[in-house]
Amino acid sequence: MQPVGLTIILPLTEEGGQYLTTNPGTSGKRNASRMLPSMITRGSTSCLLLDTWIIAPKPDQTLASNRKPARIEHHGFGKLMVLRHLAELWDPTVLQEMIILAEPDNPQIERIIQQLGFRRIKRPGVCGDIFELTYPLNRYRYPSDQRQQIDQIVSRLRDLKQKWPIT
Repeated sequence: MQPVGLTIILPLTEEGGQYLTTNPGTSGKRNASRMLPSMITRGSTSCLLLDTWIIAPKPDQTLASNRKPARIEHHGFGKLMVLRHLAELWDPTVLQEMIILAEPDNPQIERIIQQLGFRRIKRPGVCGDIFELTYPLNRYRYPSDQRQQIDQIVSRLRDLKQKWPIT
């Protein structure tokens, strides 16, 4: 059985969240690979970083190819995978603020997270932009139909954890 892909979601300390969302000035590139151990927590958090979301390439693709590899047909499970991983780290029934950050390297992922209501935070070119979604949603920033769509996704996170346990 071939895996659908992989996700990396990091639970951040307040220091980690500030590191990624503030302007680095002249200090250079800021991303997950340059974070200090003190910026990632093993305990509870109110800030998660969606660092990696990769759908597996088709088995007949070679890495040496100069063109973008075709991805396996995942029948929606590639999107479900990231939500399932998120459910492992966040219980939306606990009414505390949760900030979800994303650093997409792929324009397709960037479009998906913007459709989900993530807000772009501009950073200097060397860093690339980061995207942020704060939950519960700000009712003045999101139209009611978009709030309903996001709330529906969030309400299903716990169901995902029960239906597809990680073994």
